[in-house]
Amino acid sequence: MGIISNPFILLTAYRNIRSRAGAMIPASPLPQHEFKDLSPEQQEFAEKNFILPDELCWKKLFTISNLLKKGCYPWFASRQIWIPKPGRKDSLRPINITAFADKMVQESIRMVLEAIYEPVMHKMNCSFGFRASNGCREAITSIAENSSGFITAIEDRISLPQHGL
Repeated sequence: MGIISNPFILLTAYRNIRSRAGAMIPASPLPQHEFKDLSPEQQEFAEKNFILPDELCWKKLFTISNLLKKGCYPWFASRQIWIPKPGRKDSLRPINITAFADKMVQESIRMVLEAIYEPVMHKMNCSFGFRASNGCREAITSIAENSSGFITAIEDRISLPQHGL
């Protein structure tokens, strides 16, 4: 938690996510019954900072850092909206929009966990999904190199782009 709550790690997380599509969409404030249960420091943070994107300053970074170190960071409510599914105008899918401060904390957690586990996974060479440097080609190469006389089956879903057909 000491690394995740470091203001410089939080600043790096902010820089990683601020340019992503949808990062600046505001989330929902905390419901009133949850807001009442917060400490005065948490309430002040929640009142002023749940939107956060363009108004980031060192004071806010240090406030988030201190709340994380104390274990009392107030996770905000997500706002759910429905958008059309890609390629299908007749059906919708839900997406949750979290508060920007929550996105920043989640990104700092992701960065720290990736720094810890990516070298282990790279050395083991057995995990290929949702990793920055690995994909289908590396998985197939690994199977081909490691299958000595065994028959290997690969199951996957292939989707072809719709070009107005």
